[in-house]
Amino acid sequence: MPVSVVPTMIDNDEIEAAYNDLRDVRNCLNRLCSRFRRDVAARKSTCVTAFFDDFSTWHWLMAQERRSLDDTMLMRYDMALSPFGRLVAMETNAACPGGIISCAHVKAAWEKTRIGAGIMDQFDPVTYPVDDVFGFLRFVFDLARSKGSPNVAICNYNGVYTNELETLVKYAEELAETEPDVYGQASLVMCDITEIAEVNGAITAKGLPVSVIYNKIDATMIDVANEEISGWVAAARSETCDFLNSLSAMYIAEAKSALAALHSEEIRAYLNISDSEIESIRRRVPMTQRVRDVEAHLLTSEAIERRGDFVLKENYESRGVGILLGSKLNAKSWAQHVRGYALKSGIVQNVVKIPAREKFSEHDQA
Repeated sequence: MPVSVVPTMIDNDEIEAAYNDLRDVRNCLNRLCSRFRRDVAARKSTCVTAFFDDFSTWHWLMAQERRSLDDTMLMRYDMALSPFGRLVAMETNAACPGGIISCAHVKAAWEKTRIGAGIMDQFDPVTYPVDDVFGFLRFVFDLARSKGSPNVAICNYNGVYTNELETLVKYAEELAETEPDVYGQASLVMCDITEIAEVNGAITAKGLPVSVIYNKIDATMIDVANEEISGWVAAARSETCDFLNSLSAMYIAEAKSALAALHSEEIRAYLNISDSEIESIRRRVPMTQRVRDVEAHLLTSEAIERRGDFVLKENYESRGVGILLGSKLNAKSWAQHVRGYALKSGIVQNVVKIPAREKFSEHDQA
């Protein structure tokens, strides 16, 4: 598979501008999650609860969660650099964003290549906490210590998503050896969510008290009636323990339709999103709408003719699954998929035209 080993070089001024705008977007997502949770808990039918009715199976589970942290404590945007030199966020990753916890190692490996070393000799790139090999672990351990117990649980479910967790355990051991005075007493417990329990008001993982839980799970696998995860559900309700990202973040902010919600005038008014926040959204997030809301327009002759300007996405898929570029579909297929995605709570988004970059095959020496 052809890949690019040439990095995207971004001016620090654009990084700062994107940081400020995307902080606004994250704040709006947090507001969306917390308002959703309060509305469901109060059994109120609002534009926010109705917008995410396809997650009704888990509405009450989300509503019962108690938090002392923001809803999204760890997230990333899937972004691209537009032809105008502006970073644009096409999707959110607010459940268990892979890559963030290991990108420092990827960067270090890249710097050892001939191309990487040559580029690094020419530039002095700005570094951020995410460039620290132990950055994620410092973050969660410091959060846990601020809540009482220094211990953190990192969980999967039914054997899904174990790779990053196993690596984190190894890193935690290295961190404890490197900085024993700060992190020597903290434990990182890797377990299945069925191994989370409530004991005398405390939340434990494999018997060890924990105050922060990082869930590396597919949230749609959760069966709220399953007694085997009752301890995990109790942790969500506990005042002594926080999920790193809330259940609302794992379902609502993770969904492709979250960005459609931020483009909804009705929801913007309901959440009191300010004019400056709306401008941040417009600058950084391509127009995104639920297909069901604009189905009639997407089936007009004008939209069919312009289908190359749009991309269809399933609401809760990842890794490129369920993404259809209008430019790759004929008129008949476009109409069929529009109707199908309207039924599946899919979204339609303006395409971001990404400039081509030099590519190298895996057989080229780097």
